[in-house]
Amino acid sequence: MKGPFLAVKDSPVRLYIPVGGDIYVPAEYAERAIRRVEGAGDPFFYVDLSLCYEESGYCIVAESTTMVGVSLKRTGNMDEKVVRPGYMYKYPLVTYLDLKERKPVDACTVYVLNCEKGIGEAVARVGGEHRVALVRTVELSPNASGSVVSRVKNPLEDLEPGVYLAVSYVPIVPVSHNVITLDPSKLRGLEFLRISEGDSGQIVGIPPLLKHTSARLTRRAYISKIRVERLGLGYSEALGKRRPQVLALVPGTLVKLKRKASASSSSEIITTLWDIGYASLYKIQDA
Repeated sequence: MKGPFLAVKDSPVRLYIPVGGDIYVPAEYAERAIRRVEGAGDPFFYVDLSLCYEESGYCIVAESTTMVGVSLKRTGNMDEKVVRPGYMYKYPLVTYLDLKERKPVDACTVYVLNCEKGIGEAVARVGGEHRVALVRTVELSPNASGSVVSRVKNPLEDLEPGVYLAVSYVPIVPVSHNVITLDPSKLRGLEFLRISEGDSGQIVGIPPLLKHTSARLTRRAYISKIRVERLGLGYSEALGKRRPQVLALVPGTLVKLKRKASASSSSEIITTLWDIGYASLYKIQDA
């Protein structure tokens, strides 16, 4: 399994990937959007937002809102509605907008996997806690998605030297309770950044978002930031309790491999997460 990608319904098949700051760009444009700045030492990267305002549909931004709801009950002879005490609740709502037009788009999440047979459109329970989603399978033509999908790799595969963008969360598990740095030798889940000959790569981080560049911008303006979050693995309806949380590098993180690498993990949970699509890496540049 590879993904998740973002797609816009009722439009030509185009897979979007995250580039940081809740912004998504078409995968085939990622190399144009993420610019490389050469200099003394390691190169710098930034996301060129100026392209987002040149073409509609080039950039999609996810905006989160917290909504408030109440439960109503009918009372009295007139059957009027009143708020039921103790039944106020909050729920998150994510709206996807075209960054240029600032208009909502009907977006959906796409995972790429090999299916023996397709399934019709159906409502399925996903994520636990009685959450549901409309699920269907479609056959993507090679011309529309083949080149994009072929560039998405998993740490279980051979990774060629180059710069990769994390399409999904990259889960990591410390080998002990006192690990405070992102040292691949002390973390399960970053084995692909370290091989027997030595360190094969580095975590670049999330590149800064810049609307314009100038010769007056300092080196500090191009510094990428590494962000680690707690990743919940869902809710087990069979067991009636939440699954464990792990740490993870967020989608949009850049990693750089200096040499060809492939990896296996001594952590069963990491291997399982890789197998179901976590740590999907999209190659945007050669080394």
